[in-house]
Amino acid sequence: MSILLAACGNSTASTTTSEPSTSSNNATAESVATTKSFTDFKNNNVEVPTHPERIIYIGGDLGDLLALHVKPIGSSLQVIADQVVYSDLLEGIVDIGEPADMEKIADLNPDLILVDGGGLYDNIYESLTKIAPTVQLERKQTYDRLRTLGDILGKSDTAEQWITTYEKKAKQVVSQLKSHSGDTATVFLQLGKDMYVMGDKGFATTLYNILQFKPSIGVEKMIADKEDFAQISEEALSDYAGQWLFILNDGNTASDANTQKMLQSAIWQAIPAVKANHVYMLSSTWNFDDPITRERMLDELPKIMNK
Repeated sequence: MSILLAACGNSTASTTTSEPSTSSNNATAESVATTKSFTDFKNNNVEVPTHPERIIYIGGDLGDLLALHVKPIGSSLQVIADQVVYSDLLEGIVDIGEPADMEKIADLNPDLILVDGGGLYDNIYESLTKIAPTVQLERKQTYDRLRTLGDILGKSDTAEQWITTYEKKAKQVVSQLKSHSGDTATVFLQLGKDMYVMGDKGFATTLYNILQFKPSIGVEKMIADKEDFAQISEEALSDYAGQWLFILNDGNTASDANTQKMLQSAIWQAIPAVKANHVYMLSSTWNFDDPITRERMLDELPKIMNK
């Protein structure tokens, strides 16, 4: 659940060069760096391979790597495999479990481990460093995450190309949509019996940064306090509700039942956006802000919002 919600410091890199050869015949070959020093946002200085070939990724933003045309050999698929829109891209990736199985990771013989540094995996960080160079990734906005990975993996040009292509496509798609620019909006997420409201993460990133909706007053305060999400009671729904509401649901029996209960409640029916029929229902598979999900969302938005 934490991974799904979460998806929902500065890093710098410098190249380490080898000592120059005394032989003119092989000077070029020997001076090519095989590793580079990367300082992650927790100030861990890591010697990473310049061209890693066996990457393990642990976290909820696997789409970041896939957008750079990098497929890890292993990842935590147990939680996200059926909760992302790009399950078709996961073939060939070994599921290392959740929590991550250290023995399985070691058996895969990785040359680089990338792990979400948001706190979920702090308890296994030291164990991971004993297997392979391990970089902790900061939970930043999509473009920043992509650029950081591009820096680490030597894929900076690919990262910038994706950003340019995405922004061009986004402008084209937004021009096709019914304009709600400037209106306030809120993303609610039902997971089982629990209801959450999203800050500027997951689907809300597209909502606020591409569709130009504004967060409601309650959500605006969350964003200012750097809250990615917050669990709320039914009584607090109106405190966060904007002029437009987006309800995300993971589709299991408990979630469906509790969503229907909420939709029929007097508290929900009294919300102005509900009275105005300004409500969209979506799958929680869209509550990720990785590049693959965001790109595919552009294809879905006209279907969702032009009904």
